[in-house]
Amino acid sequence: MQHGWSPYGPPTQVTKAHGATAVELDYESAFEVYQRTAASRGDALDAQGFARFAMTHPLGIPQANGEFVIRELISIGPDGSVRCVAEIPDGSLVRVMEGARADLLDAAAGAATLARKGTPGALGGAVVFDCFSRYPILGEEIRDELSRVQEALGEATPLVGCLTLGEVGALGGGVPQFHNKTVVVLALPG
Repeated sequence: MQHGWSPYGPPTQVTKAHGATAVELDYESAFEVYQRTAASRGDALDAQGFARFAMTHPLGIPQANGEFVIRELISIGPDGSVRCVAEIPDGSLVRVMEGARADLLDAAAGAATLARKGTPGALGGAVVFDCFSRYPILGEEIRDELSRVQEALGEATPLVGCLTLGEVGALGGGVPQFHNKTVVVLALPG
């Protein structure tokens, strides 16, 4: 399991959340903090440009092992809250993330490489779960992503998969969690 996203902004604390909605970050409107983070990197952001910017700048929840659980941002509330696809735990730290196409492609290949290394002997096949929200970013390069997965697993390995809304798995061997914008590869022994 890998995603290819890296920190873009500083850590901020979720000081008020309700399920999948971050109401406040650092005791301010979540959107204002998100907007200020974009501005600090030279990116002008308003409510109209939110969906486009958020597509390539999700939130990451840091884990003890240094990895990040990614959260897809989907809308701004009238109170300045930001709604995500999955839960944002109250009190957690989050970071605005970024990822270039090359990073996303490398992550897919990395997930396949890890799956291959973790499955001894010949492979009988593999299953790929790829977040549907990666497709609008990669466009036709989604084929390159699949080619890189196939190459890492071996050209003769049968491959099946689907685009998903949320992926479940453990980053770095930790506890399984719900993820967004992530690729999961399950290699099956022969």
